[in-house]
Amino acid sequence: FIFNQLNKNMKGAFEGAGLTSDYDKSQQFGLTYAPDDFRIKGIDKFANSYYSLRHNDKSNSFKHDIEGAELYGAYAQSIRGGINSDHEENKQSTEDITNSYLEMFE
Repeated sequence: FIFNQLNKNMKGAFEGAGLTSDYDKSQQFGLTYAPDDFRIKGIDKFANSYYSLRHNDKSNSFKHDIEGAELYGAYAQSIRGGINSDHEENKQSTEDITNSYLEMFE
């Protein structure tokens, strides 16, 4: 997966330049602690789009996790949680509407 390889190359270049995103490593080896330099702007949007493709992929082409983002399992679990939450809200709304109409006709 190209993105992960580019991410590894970037981290290697930063570490070669004496930067690290690991505080303990910076203290132990005298490296510069710079976690913000290792963060990729927009990675959450990229991961969301990619994992959405993966979620609907029947051919198993999109099988990689994205380095630096949440794992696919966490993404899939949050989607299922959102769907379940929406379903419960819809059930409650339907019940409220039904009760409202029943009260009007009493």
